[in-house]
Amino acid sequence: MIGRDDLSRLGKSEVSDKFSVKALGTSILSSTWDIHAICTSAAEIESVGAYDGSAEADRQSITRMIFKDDQRFAEAARLVHPLTAPTARCEPEPAWSDTELLEAQQELVKIIATRTLSVSLGRSLLFYNARFPLVTEKFPIHGFTLSCVMKPSNTTVTADRAAYTEEKVSWAFFHAGVEAGLSISKKAQGIDTSWILFNKPHELKNRHAGFLLALGLNGHMKNLAKWVCYSYLTPKHPMTSIGFLLGISASYLGTMDGNVTRLLSVHVTRMLPPGAAELNLSPLTQTSGIMGIGLLYCNTQHRRMSEIMLSEIENTIQEENANPLEDFRDEGYRLAAGFSLGFINLGHGRDLRGLHDMQIVERLLVLAIGTKKADLVHILDKATAAATVAIALIFMKTNDFTLARKIDVPDTIHQFDYVRPDILLLRTVARHLIMWDHIRPEAAWMHKQMPPAFRNRRQLDARSISSQDLPYLNILAGLSLSLGLRYAGTGLVDVRNLLCGQLDQFMWICRTPSLDYDKRLTRITARNCQDTVALAAACVMAGTGDLQVFRRLRALHGRTDAETPFGSHLAAHMAIGVLFLGGGTHSLSTSNIAVASLLCAFYPLFPTTVLDNKSHLQAFRHFWVLAAEPRCLVIRDIDTNRPLSLPVIVKLRNGVSLPMTASCLLPDFETIATVSTSDPQYWPVTLDIAGNSLHLSALKRHQTILVRRRAAGDAHACVFSATMLALNNAQSAGHLNRQAFDWIFTLPAFRGLDRASQALVLPADLANVMNQASRGSAVDDSLVLSTGCMESGRSERLWNLRLLFAWADALSARNRRWGWLNEEFVTKLRAELCLKLTAEHGG
Repeated sequence: MIGRDDLSRLGKSEVSDKFSVKALGTSILSSTWDIHAICTSAAEIESVGAYDGSAEADRQSITRMIFKDDQRFAEAARLVHPLTAPTARCEPEPAWSDTELLEAQQELVKIIATRTLSVSLGRSLLFYNARFPLVTEKFPIHGFTLSCVMKPSNTTVTADRAAYTEEKVSWAFFHAGVEAGLSISKKAQGIDTSWILFNKPHELKNRHAGFLLALGLNGHMKNLAKWVCYSYLTPKHPMTSIGFLLGISASYLGTMDGNVTRLLSVHVTRMLPPGAAELNLSPLTQTSGIMGIGLLYCNTQHRRMSEIMLSEIENTIQEENANPLEDFRDEGYRLAAGFSLGFINLGHGRDLRGLHDMQIVERLLVLAIGTKKADLVHILDKATAAATVAIALIFMKTNDFTLARKIDVPDTIHQFDYVRPDILLLRTVARHLIMWDHIRPEAAWMHKQMPPAFRNRRQLDARSISSQDLPYLNILAGLSLSLGLRYAGTGLVDVRNLLCGQLDQFMWICRTPSLDYDKRLTRITARNCQDTVALAAACVMAGTGDLQVFRRLRALHGRTDAETPFGSHLAAHMAIGVLFLGGGTHSLSTSNIAVASLLCAFYPLFPTTVLDNKSHLQAFRHFWVLAAEPRCLVIRDIDTNRPLSLPVIVKLRNGVSLPMTASCLLPDFETIATVSTSDPQYWPVTLDIAGNSLHLSALKRHQTILVRRRAAGDAHACVFSATMLALNNAQSAGHLNRQAFDWIFTLPAFRGLDRASQALVLPADLANVMNQASRGSAVDDSLVLSTGCMESGRSERLWNLRLLFAWADALSARNRRWGWLNEEFVTKLRAELCLKLTAEHGG
């Protein structure tokens, strides 16, 4: 294929992971920006800092191309920006003095400051995998603004900074460090031991601890030198230990690496040899060590590690002289052990291999749904959630109806009195993760899954709701979360509409005033369910920036009441981030590890304060990284590397064809048969995903199709369309007014050329390889035919024109496109030949 480098590079690894726009010669220097474009560029939300500016600009150009119709992405970025002072309205009462107004404003600023501390999790999703850091610069990690602009007075009020130091709101700064680290691309080069130590502060801080976790989740800690581990772990800084242990475990996911195993073993009490000294470690560090084992041995069915996790879940021994409320084996620790056991045996419920004699299922069922001894109920109640999660992950997608029926919620209202309401939510999710193939995106399906006592209810009534409805609310939220996980990243509108309907009901309940304790208790549960459903809806539309979901999430972000806890703001910002995942370039997978990671990240029990880790360690909220996958198709001009907005046709393996406009999110790669470009101005390219493994691997690696622009005469058979395209190309390249070589077209041979043909003689885009090729164009061929044959005076050359006319007649008979010489030229040539032959015979 002469001049078709775009086809020769299909399926090859030479397509760069980091694109930069090539120089196009002097013509590109002439500016075509207007005032609006210059102002828009100057007002960019993200400024380029200690990272590659060209890569950042390329990512932003793709995001702008995806969301080109409105400002939704800019609005989402504004909502989760930690350094821009938000605005709030504090209407003064007539009787207030200036002092009372200032006090009211100070209280409002404290509430908004709590909301600001929760934005980092959403921001990490929004700008995920975007930047290539400069190895000579320290990577910046932002703080938070504590200021707020008060309306209508337009004054700026700032909260007391002493109450929001890095030590007092440690987890907020930990999340900020994770956000900075996750913005680094997985394909960035030079992220090694020396660069990590270059960014290490003199005194270990919470920001750097989160930064380490992010580097591990992106796989950048795999080549870390061993001695660095001790420099981080020896000081026993709790947050650094948490970030480092989880990060290095994620980098070695499923490898069973011996060195990392030894590193984790000294942070887990159960893995120490008998008689070993007690660990002088915080409970949260031990919790992260337990989860790290699960990641390191993910999907290995390792017997020894399974035994350890199971024993930690059902452990009933308390330390001597220990306060039961301060036992390190609290619900969060046991829940981490349950997730870890699930990760180790992920989806292998029907094939437990050498684990049958351990009776894992029976022992977990006793903890999840069985009755407990009265003297141990305060201990084993902490293990209920862990056992439920472990069963859900081990039997995920097995469609084991018997086990699913056992783990399901009770059938009668009387039995609900013996089950914690939030456990009903988990048991609902567990049942449907097991019965994966039976989940349906229909309201009738949700109604059918309800216990018989609740099947007569069709809608929630915020005015009459009470604590008796807590089981119903949690089961409804569990069904919604099951739908969100099952259809994560699919973008199905039916599922979105169903979940938005549920979200509207919960938001209505949460807005209704609570006049007594019973209603306040119900409202707290409804708020937790609301956050869960919001995350489920965002999961389905991950990366799409769907406006229907975004409108509701903006309303959740705008809450400024004192009753909304930190965890509710955290969930809302996470949902915004998921909706615009990776700037619209990423979506969520539904593989086993992806679903397990999403359940861990979106665990439906959110913290009440910034420092709350009692039920679920906040560091686990970042495990969504294991479910994110790049799925944005980008089409680039092979000569300039610029991303293009072109129509494409995606044909699925079930025969359905989806017309799209790139850049766009593709469906799951395993469901695609072919991807074809369909713009007449560019040469067509087709990726055979189903039939060519090289095309599939290339699409998974860089999601890029390189195309080459046609010449004006090749792009359009119509003379008018070709002429207009040539004029447009000349104008865009800044060559429209160039008169240097126009005298060529006054020569007799070129005098009759139209504008499209002139563009082939003097092309506007001199950087295009097609315009630098040694082979002649269609104009050269037409000149040869019209002068070399018609004016040669040799009869054998005139007779050779019969081949050309036969080719033209065949195209016309088949109604095929004229791809070489245009129809007007052939008709004119035929007429001239007839006149010439008539004149010769007449003479």
